[in-house]
Amino acid sequence: MKKSPDDMTAMEKEIWKEEVLRSVAETRKKCQETLENSEKTRAKLRETEKASDEFEKKWQDFQDKFSETLSALATNIGSSIGKSVGGVFKKPEYEPKKMSPEDASELLKDKRNIVILTGAGLSAASGIPTFRGNDGLWTKKYKYCETPEELATLKFFKVHPEVKWQWTHDFYDLCKNAEPNAGHKAIVQFQEHCKLNGKQCHLVTQNIDDLHARLIQESKILKPTVTSEGEPGFGFTDSVYEIHGNLSYSRCFQECSKALKPVQVPDKELSLEDQIPKCEECKSIMRPHVLWFDECYTQELHQAETVQNIITADVDALIIVGTALATNMASRLVSNCLLKNILTIDINIDPACDYGAVVEVEGKSEETLPKLFSSFKPKILKCESNGKEVDKNICSKALKKNPKVYPTKLRKIAIAAKAGKTKSGKNKKVTSKA
Repeated sequence: MKKSPDDMTAMEKEIWKEEVLRSVAETRKKCQETLENSEKTRAKLRETEKASDEFEKKWQDFQDKFSETLSALATNIGSSIGKSVGGVFKKPEYEPKKMSPEDASELLKDKRNIVILTGAGLSAASGIPTFRGNDGLWTKKYKYCETPEELATLKFFKVHPEVKWQWTHDFYDLCKNAEPNAGHKAIVQFQEHCKLNGKQCHLVTQNIDDLHARLIQESKILKPTVTSEGEPGFGFTDSVYEIHGNLSYSRCFQECSKALKPVQVPDKELSLEDQIPKCEECKSIMRPHVLWFDECYTQELHQAETVQNIITADVDALIIVGTALATNMASRLVSNCLLKNILTIDINIDPACDYGAVVEVEGKSEETLPKLFSSFKPKILKCESNGKEVDKNICSKALKKNPKVYPTKLRKIAIAAKAGKTKSGKNKKVTSKA
């Protein structure tokens, strides 16, 4: 039992005091260490709290961005099918309105970068029935084919190439005997106008009937590059993107080469198997140069990347002609324009778009397109003394840029066109014709 200080001797009190002081010092030291540790803990807590706040902020930012991305994705999907996806699809602020082709034409006057998208409806007036119409090509029955869609697949071709080639030859005969109609001609006229006036006009077609290409190849203004079989670019025509191919051409099924060959009319007396064309190089069978439902777009065969770049470029007007927008690239092109509220002129008997900055021009394309483009005809000047024709816009612009670009007689025509009269007033007379 410890003694109380009052019972201790002088020596014991001194020893006791030293122990108390030592104990107090140790306690103070421990308290100081605890205090310092508390400060460290507090600092760590502050750092943790700060990190937590930053984490919460970053997490919230991530959630917001993810939500925006998801919403945009759903909007794109929704717009491509014209429906709401997950309740997040919002239609553009504009609603379609009906307009005459003449009034719609006025909206194109200040446009500089135009895309024209055509489908099978454009060629109906040329005697080529649409695929999905009541009298469509898919209504004809072919052996081994349960559904029309099945016929237009790579899978079906691998098993029954003779049947697919039978259909191809039937369609080829139909297209070969068809002629471009007034709608095709009006489009080429507008393309010529755009080229002469420094505008961009991109023609994208889903048709495989070759009618666009035929007219463009005859144009003295568009002047597409002419290539021979075996040369690079053979089977493709400048000024038109045939994203689904062209039935006038075929290529090796085994792809020993991707060069295109003209389709040849077979001897109908031969069996279907013997009517299948063969590759001259590897002796494999040939296939039609068309895109089937179970295939993907490529740049080399369908100019997919080029068209994709057009879709994302600064397009300020889109004209849709004779299409239900049932194919992937076509629907993406249109959706991109609708989401940006770009002027879209929909020329269909039954409108293809039900939302967005759309002008609906109802009627047959062979009747509405000539009216739509009637004010965009190239101005042709003719020198009556020598019978030569030259475009007024080409003359004026080229002469201003380089006076030596034309021979003497044509320079005189250009000068007269620019001045609105003949140079001498006697011998050379310049007239204009539409």
